[in-house]
Amino acid sequence: MVYLHTSFCRHYYPRLQEMSNLNESALLASYRVAFRVAKAGKPHTIAENLILPAALDIAVIMFGKQEIEKLKSVPLSDNTIQRRISDMAIDFVAFVRFESKERLMEEILFCKALPTNTTGQCLYDIFLEATQDFHLDWAKKCVVICSDGAKAMTGSKSGFITRLKALMPDAV
Repeated sequence: MVYLHTSFCRHYYPRLQEMSNLNESALLASYRVAFRVAKAGKPHTIAENLILPAALDIAVIMFGKQEIEKLKSVPLSDNTIQRRISDMAIDFVAFVRFESKERLMEEILFCKALPTNTTGQCLYDIFLEATQDFHLDWAKKCVVICSDGAKAMTGSKSGFITRLKALMPDAV
């Protein structure tokens, strides 16, 4: 399965670890929450006003009070979430999910910088260029295509997904 969207937390670790005193788990958690907030189209304040309090409630009930300190170290202010979303929106990242040894695996297929005016055709061209060396028969191997829902991705006539489905006719 190919899963495509324009952001991925692990891609930013090297740069952000140097700038941050946070531990890697708190940093990853912050980016994952920001990704979910952006994907859901919710206000940035939902992370600190709803998600974090709910996570703290769950942790106290499930694991005890000692575990909530770890959750409190995850930066989820509205400004932080906004910065995380902006960081992630700069690149076009493609993942591939596949089964290996009876486990579902997820790996980055490629990561490319996006031009400022991105169209479905532009994304399609980037995808073809970035994956040509893999020599994969996408028509046979790809079963599902997912995206972040951006207009350049989902346009019914010239969006990236429409163009990909021409290359991968059996993909849903």
